[in-house]
Amino acid sequence: MGIILPQISEVTVNGGNIKYYQDLGYNIPTTINRGKEKFKLNETIKVHTLDLMKGSHTMVMVQCDECGKIYLMPYKDYLTNYCVQEIGKLFCFDCINPAMSKYGIASQKVWNNRDYVLAKLDSFIKKYGTLKGWTVNNKEGALLNNRLNTYKYNLKELCEELGYNYLELRGLKYPEGYLNDYENVKSVILEFIEEYGHFPTQRELRFYLGIACSVIQRFGGSEKIKDDLDYTDNELIDDLGFRNRSHYEYMVAQFLIHNNISFKREEHPFPEPYSNLRSDFTFEKVDGTVYHLEVWGYKESDVHGKRSQMYCKRKAEKLRLYKEYNINLISVENDIFCNSFDTIQEKLKNILSDILDAELKIVDHKYLMHPYKLTDDELFEEIMKLSEDSLTLPKETDFTPDNKKLFYEALKRFGNYNKFAKHFGVVTNRKRGYWNEKTVLNRMSQIHNKYGYMPTSIEIRNNKLAKDDSLFIGIVDGIKSAFGNTTQCYLRFYEGCISENIKLGDKDIEYLTNLYNLKYFRKDMITETDRQRAYDILCA
Repeated sequence: MGIILPQISEVTVNGGNIKYYQDLGYNIPTTINRGKEKFKLNETIKVHTLDLMKGSHTMVMVQCDECGKIYLMPYKDYLTNYCVQEIGKLFCFDCINPAMSKYGIASQKVWNNRDYVLAKLDSFIKKYGTLKGWTVNNKEGALLNNRLNTYKYNLKELCEELGYNYLELRGLKYPEGYLNDYENVKSVILEFIEEYGHFPTQRELRFYLGIACSVIQRFGGSEKIKDDLDYTDNELIDDLGFRNRSHYEYMVAQFLIHNNISFKREEHPFPEPYSNLRSDFTFEKVDGTVYHLEVWGYKESDVHGKRSQMYCKRKAEKLRLYKEYNINLISVENDIFCNSFDTIQEKLKNILSDILDAELKIVDHKYLMHPYKLTDDELFEEIMKLSEDSLTLPKETDFTPDNKKLFYEALKRFGNYNKFAKHFGVVTNRKRGYWNEKTVLNRMSQIHNKYGYMPTSIEIRNNKLAKDDSLFIGIVDGIKSAFGNTTQCYLRFYEGCISENIKLGDKDIEYLTNLYNLKYFRKDMITETDRQRAYDILCA
């Protein structure tokens, strides 16, 4: 059973899921803008729960196949649940262990069981005595590493939980002041590249190499180090299979590909003796007009090393040749890429739309992200480690020089911090604009599922429940903001429970009984309609 069917879920449509739901036959709301019909973004549509996208955070109603308990869980968690995948059954927290024994599911295979993962890692460490190069020519290590990555475990945290010194195990206990020497830093990174075949990501620099972001920034950042190591980003393969030489090129390529724009790569625009020089992108219009696009990596003001000096010298030579041979050139300067992904695309639209005679669109930022960067979910996970509770993003001032890049990465992907918060269903420290009827009822469902009843607003305030459980943070103010009246909110919530066959707790029934009998309620605040609604809920 697991997921309760039939069930309808509400989702907000955006650039990343419109095509998905449209292809499934759902009607996406549209609007007329300047005589053209366009999809309305951020509109809510109702879809069959089984049609939700695989990574959806939407809460769905599920039922334990052992005890029958009904509760909510994110759809993505349901799809990846181990028991669901193994035998098609779902078990609540209270039933999971006895049920696994009953159905003969070996606990040794449950990779979402942290105790088992710790035991596997501990066994590996005791067997080999090190984690240095543990995934190279070691099938056991490679498999274990794959499982840790798949199930989102942090190797450093696991090692520390087991009482091991992570840096020593990884062979990364550097002598004091070792990383103050640029040559040593480059040497460590080169060793990583030789072992893993790619330049370390931000996460890998921190957790696998033990190099803080501040160290990388002290030496000019990752791109500067790549230049000095003469490293080429071989992993920047776009969706047409072309290997791009820089992330800037990769972003332009992905933007064009997902706008269905035809182009050629690395054409030779100049005659002899300059035929060895190539452009980045080439477009040919219907009338035969040809344009070459260059994505410039440096400006003269960026010059700080031998490599960049050579680049700017070659850039100047190419600009001279484009002008001398009267060849159509589209220049994309590097400062464009210092913006958010949406702004980058807006600027590319402004440059290219008229030239290409095409109506270009903003594509999902996931297509423009560096393939080895943290995913959106991983980025959120890292940022929330700095939060005091599970529902509020850390303030900008909570970030340190070592992790401030996480904050800037969120801004780059989502445009601003509020959009980042909204995407993951949390709030910023300001909390403005978060509460509405939907978010209030969702939070109440989470509380009810956890506690078996819904505490009254008086109980929440008097017992200061928010100090012990972040689920209660702001809920009372949210109820008043969204419904104006706590009674109306609770009645609406309980009516929803009845319609979803969710069992009410003894304290829920006590609240409704007191409401009907006008006990502890102000008579001038309760209408006969309110009493009738309470009575209907009690009789359901």
